[in-house]
Amino acid sequence: MFLSRIQRWMGCLVAGLVLAGMLAGCSDAPQSSDAPQSVAATNVNESQSAEDIAKFEEVKKAAEQGDADAQFNLGAAYDFGFWNLAKNDAEAVKWYTLAAEQGEVHAQLALGRMYAWGEGVAKDDAEAAKWYRLAAEQGEGNAQVSLGMMYAEGRGVAKNEAEAVKWLQEAADQGTEHAEKALESLKKK
Repeated sequence: MFLSRIQRWMGCLVAGLVLAGMLAGCSDAPQSSDAPQSVAATNVNESQSAEDIAKFEEVKKAAEQGDADAQFNLGAAYDFGFWNLAKNDAEAVKWYTLAAEQGEVHAQLALGRMYAWGEGVAKDDAEAAKWYRLAAEQGEGNAQVSLGMMYAEGRGVAKNEAEAVKWLQEAADQGTEHAEKALESLKKK
């Protein structure tokens, strides 16, 4: 459940940042009371339950052993400060990269965002487009929107309206939030 909520929320976050600079209409973003509470940075927080500490340690161990889903979860925890971890963009990029290199689609999407906005890494639109493309080719709708907008704006890729429409239409066809609005905006130009 934790993984799917983060995936949905991150999808809304990325689409919102690309199109509107905010979480437009994303209602299932984790609230502080929803996020597991267990570890602060690398030290156990005394107020955390043994069950939460065990869950964090289980995810961390799996991530260190190469499990892509666990690596994505650990990256998201550092990215958004879940489990009472101190937000650490560099650690998030580290774990997202390990998962993304194994083809984990949501890590690819997140890594694209990190490069697009310069979070934990130097801003690099070409690198962002690379990660968005890998996720988009796997059918990730929010990555398709992000890649389409990069083509529309010529960020990290050569400006190409046909490619922009292609990716935005693919996202719209699967009902991805913001895709229709992006297509309408592109057609008005």
